[in-house]
This record gives sequence, C-alpha cells and structure tokens, in this order.
Amino acid sequence: MPFSGVWRLSQQHGPPIARYVVEPGPEEVVVRIRTLLGAVTGATLFALSSAPAQAQSIGTLTWQLQPYCNRVTLTITQNGGIYTLDGYDDQCGAAQRAPLVGIATPNPDGSIGFGLNIVTVPSGLSVHVESRVSLGSLGGPWTDSAGNSGTMVFNGAAAGAARPAPTVPGTVLAVGSIPGTAIANGAVGNAQIANGAISSAKTSNEPGVSYAFVNAIVAVTSTPESFADVAMRVPADGYVKIEVTGQWNNSTAGNDTAFCQLQKGAVAAVDLNAPWFALRDRSTANDYTTFSAHRVLPVALADNPLLSSQGQQFRLVCDLTAGAVSLYDVHISATYYATSYAPAGFALPTLDTPPQQ
Repeated sequence: MPFSGVWRLSQQHGPPIARYVVEPGPEEVVVRIRTLLGAVTGATLFALSSAPAQAQSIGTLTWQLQPYCNRVTLTITQNGGIYTLDGYDDQCGAAQRAPLVGIATPNPDGSIGFGLNIVTVPSGLSVHVESRVSLGSLGGPWTDSAGNSGTMVFNGAAAGAARPAPTVPGTVLAVGSIPGTAIANGAVGNAQIANGAISSAKTSNEPGVSYAFVNAIVAVTSTPESFADVAMRVPADGYVKIEVTGQWNNSTAGNDTAFCQLQKGAVAAVDLNAPWFALRDRSTANDYTTFSAHRVLPVALADNPLLSSQGQQFRLVCDLTAGAVSLYDVHISATYYATSYAPAGFALPTLDTPPQQ
C-alpha cells in the first residue's frame, strides 16, 4: 500500500492533541520527489523561494554509492525552494553509521544536484559527496572529495567493497605546520607509509654532499690561505660536517710546522679556540705524510647566497709557522645533516694547548 499512518502529538494553540497522521509509502515518496523537484523551474521556483518558509517532509529514501557497498539513507525535507537532506551512510552494514547532512537543488539541465557531507566513523574525518540525479531513474553519477566516483543507484543493494576512508592529503598541510612535538614517538612507522611513497625529491632536508679535489702542490706561507674549498646550498637549518684528506711534505730539514683549520665563509686566521690541527715534523727534508681532519659546524638556510648558482663556502685554511710546508692531493667534502642527536648537557672536550714552536 502506498500510504501508512502513525499517531502523533500536535500542539498549535492549546493542549497537545493526539492525531492520526497519514504518511506516504516509498512509492508515493518517489512520486512526490519527481513532481515537486521536477516542477521547481521558472516561475514555480521563484514562487517557492519567495513564499513563507514552511518545512514539509517529502519522505525517506535510500541510494547506493556503487561500485561500493555503502548505502545512504536520506530524509528529504522541502523548505521553500530549498531541499535539505538528513540521514546516514550505513558503512556497508557496520555497527556504527556515519551521520550526514546535505542539500538538493534543481539544475538548469533538468537533473537534481545532491551535495552531502558525511562524517565517517570512527575517524571523524568528513568526506563530501556530489551527485547529479536524473528524475527518470532517480540515479546518476557521483564523486567525492577523496577522489572516488561511481553511480548513485536508487534502492541499490549490490555487493562491493566499502568506499575508501577519507584521508588528509598532503596538499592541505603547509610545510612546517605539524611540528615534531605534535607527533608521538613511533606514531609513524613502516606500516603507515606505503612503499615508494616518499622519495628523495619529496624530502626537503635529507642529507646531501658537495666535494672537490685539488692535486696541485701548493706551498704554505705565513699568511692564512685557502688550499681547498667547496660550496653548498643547504635546504634548511642544520649542520655541515667538513672532511679533508691529503698529503704534505717538508722542504727543509728540522722543524716544519703549519697550523690548519676547516672553516666556513671567508678566509680567516686560524682560531686556536676552535677545532684546528697542526702539520709538524722534525725529520729530513721532503718527507711525505698523509693528513686528515673533520669538523662539524651549524648552518642556516638564511646564509645561502641570493643567487641559486652560489652556495655557502667551506674550506681548508693553513698558515706557516716554521720551516717549509707544501700541500697536495687535497680532497675536501661537506655533508649536510638536518638534526643533531646530541643528548642534553653535551659539552665540548677541553681544547688542546698549541704546541711550542
């Protein structure tokens, strides 16, 4: 039968009165939708939108968001020229339904536009669903804000997988908007990251290296000079580890000494209050010796030069303090690291006393 009835309490200007209300069945609801929504064009639409607002329930209907098994049940209410949609997504028969609200509006092409906002359970993330329903079939195409799509089928009940749960796309998160303190330790592991989802191109502060090699024999003088240098543009504030290896020799017998230091920026005198090293011997002339050293320095993104073709300079600086010293086959490299893992209370070791000349 197209109609059924229920007892309801009604109160207008006096005490509540029990009334038997006749409600439409599913067949009558379909007729009402096609009649009312199909008539909302031209002058009828103008008349409805300008008439005093008085809500009128059209009925409750169900659609399936195929190819998925999700079914949305909507109670359609006419309020002037506006049709509100209230109901739920059954989440394929799950124990908890996902509440939804929405609006239906007639389109100039004769279809009815549905706009739904579904709050998924239990995540609480919302997904927006848009559909264009044909008055002939009461169905039509649908898409959602998560990129899913299909056909909205009136009274559909086909088998299928559940509609994929919405996620927060990376494009809506500004760089640096989620600090490390907002993510619990261990919250993001291998299980939360798909294979190949993060490449080096998507990591803005991954480690990186720059290097150079100088094989010329260069004599050290008493004026501080740069004997090898390398440039690097850092992607963010962090640290650079400078490493250098090479060979040196003494041109004369006796005491031959040079003070050297790995520096950032312009050439400066060797600072004996910061990490440094000495090339020193007391052997015969032309004795070749291998040397190596490293140093870690903090770096800042703001110190990158304006021109993208230039970078921050890291160099080996030496000056002669006694005898004769020459350098050759010098290999220098600079490696960027984003983070220091030094424990709290970390202290630098006591500085050595410069050797006696």
